[in-house]
Amino acid sequence: MFLLLPGFAIVDVAGAVAVFDMANDVLSHLGKPPPYRLRLLAATEKPVLGSSGIPLGTHAVPMRVQGAIAKLIIAGDSRASIQEFDAAERRILPCWLQRHARQVELGATIGRAARALAQAPCATPMDSHRARTSPVAQARWIEVSLTRGAHLAMDLVAQDHGSVIASVIASRLGAPFRDAYRNGASQAPLVTYSPADPRIDELHRWIARNLRQSFSVASLAEHLAMSERTFTRFYRRATGSTPAAGVERIRLDAARRHLESSLCSIKAISLQCGFASSEVMRRAFIRNLRVSPKQYRQLLASSSSRP
Repeated sequence: MFLLLPGFAIVDVAGAVAVFDMANDVLSHLGKPPPYRLRLLAATEKPVLGSSGIPLGTHAVPMRVQGAIAKLIIAGDSRASIQEFDAAERRILPCWLQRHARQVELGATIGRAARALAQAPCATPMDSHRARTSPVAQARWIEVSLTRGAHLAMDLVAQDHGSVIASVIASRLGAPFRDAYRNGASQAPLVTYSPADPRIDELHRWIARNLRQSFSVASLAEHLAMSERTFTRFYRRATGSTPAAGVERIRLDAARRHLESSLCSIKAISLQCGFASSEVMRRAFIRNLRVSPKQYRQLLASSSSRP
């Protein structure tokens, strides 16, 4: 849901809507249901003028919302006080926000006016109870400056669906998004070598050269001439993950490169990269990248076919 206040930046709302629309399109291409249902709301049902004088049609905020509000994005201008709002906004919106605060899973404000609204207490009774005087606090709120609406949407899509989906959308948006959100591409490996500790660097490279080998904690510890217990503590302290997770992610890096650069079958790639089976590789892709190898290849093809 988008809640629009007069003077909102068109670039914020249009950019965010475009990102969510692209996410729906990309995921539909993978056979998944579109995850985002977009609605433009305001205090009353009338067009709301943006900062450039362009009006957008809106629906009035519903008195009752069934179920959770996954995302509520409030877009406003540079007003810093609720007293600068018009009478309908002051009367309706703070109480509406507080009434539905527990249903909002994630809220975001763009601009000072939006932040002022999210922090404003309800001044009139709501339902049959006295209004609370505390600001909306139940939801997790993000504050974003003006003109950052598309970046906000990109971050939310990446959180929801992973860096691969975000990188595909970024490739459609072009620079600077393509550079900022290319985490799903081969240029950004899941495992980065650690120049601060040459032993970790050398171990990762040894694993990458011998992917068809089966790696146990004992074999990894032996390679560094450590006991298993010492090695496990050392590896977790140096990388923040377990040795098994590190090996899996190195295999994933190699599998992604094969999917990007070759026409080999997924089964052949899984064997080349040391996965026990293509199904094991599929589960690793979904766990780490939130897409299957087949979907990953589809996304690469769809991105490369676009001008």
